[in-house]
Amino acid sequence: SLPYLALLNGLSNAAKLYSIDNLMMSDIERSLAFNQTSLSTAYIEQMQVNLLHLILGKLLYQQQRVEENSKYKVAFNHLVDGFAAKPEQSINIDKMASKIKISSSHFRAEFFKLYGEPPQRYLLRLRMKAACQLLEQGKMPIKSISSSLGYEDISYFYRHFRKVVKTT
Repeated sequence: SLPYLALLNGLSNAAKLYSIDNLMMSDIERSLAFNQTSLSTAYIEQMQVNLLHLILGKLLYQQQRVEENSKYKVAFNHLVDGFAAKPEQSINIDKMASKIKISSSHFRAEFFKLYGEPPQRYLLRLRMKAACQLLEQGKMPIKSISSSLGYEDISYFYRHFRKVVKTT
């Protein structure tokens, strides 16, 4: 459906063949800096675009590998979907970890691998996304939104909202 997504998947498959490390990147940077005076601007810009595509492809490939290698992916997606459907529930890592029969520390590590941030922060962002949607509808006062999302203290809700949404 999205042509750019198909392109990225193709880049991801091509990126498997290349090893991009710090040494390779510094060689490329030195080469571009050295040749900038003798190469046309259009050539350098195209080279930069090609390198960016290669790097994006490599990053996407690495992310796909992490997701494929996680045997907990389905369980985590189920937990996150459940939280998104009921954002008022408490964020209890120990309870979530016990649901999929792993330790809390293992839960945190696997969650971070899949979602790229700690579970508390990710789930808090989901809760604040629900708050934003309710605020945009304009049908409920803020105090009602706060309590509907599980906050007993509206000032605690305000603190979280400011922290995540970066506005009041």
